[in-house]
Amino acid sequence: MTRLNDVGGLTGFGPVGDRADTSPFEEEWQRRICGLTMAFQMTGRVGEAVIRDAVDRMPPADYLAASPWERWVTGLTTILVEQDILSSAELHERAGAIVPVSLPAARPSAATDAFPRSLPDLDPGTEIRVREWHPSGHSRCPRYAQGKRGLILRRNATHALPDVEVATGELVPEHTYCVQFTARDLWGDGSSDNELVHLDLYESYLVEES
Repeated sequence: MTRLNDVGGLTGFGPVGDRADTSPFEEEWQRRICGLTMAFQMTGRVGEAVIRDAVDRMPPADYLAASPWERWVTGLTTILVEQDILSSAELHERAGAIVPVSLPAARPSAATDAFPRSLPDLDPGTEIRVREWHPSGHSRCPRYAQGKRGLILRRNATHALPDVEVATGELVPEHTYCVQFTARDLWGDGSSDNELVHLDLYESYLVEES
């Protein structure tokens, strides 16, 4: 089942706000949460993908009601509880209020279990199709791109595939590719062929078109 955070390309959420202030932090506590998140990763206990997975697992109503930095707080508190660093009761006592945590992690789907998939190096100009599947766990492949055809523009550096890192704890490096899509390919006849969308996608998300 697609998680609530994967809403790219959907309508009905209103216009994107325009901020005159370019700072990522509106209040000091947000800066502290950013620092705590980076410091927690430096301990080696978790990587960014695991924290993002904890955020993605928030109950839908809580996710929609929370600001982006409040979601990161919930991700961190969830990991503290799941790794037995602090109990929920201890968090509530220290905070003086109920501290929300995310839903339990889902078992990896069969598609995630099949990662990684090895493709030949894809050269610029290669036509590909994005795999279409419904992972139960964390993934960086947006739903709106699944099953769609695109064109390789370049091969990027390697990074650990988040799907596998969250599901198994293994760091499996894969190339990401910059893939070009037309807006019409992604969203149908209401869009233009002259509008292009570029996505950086992991190798395991791609199938080479014959």
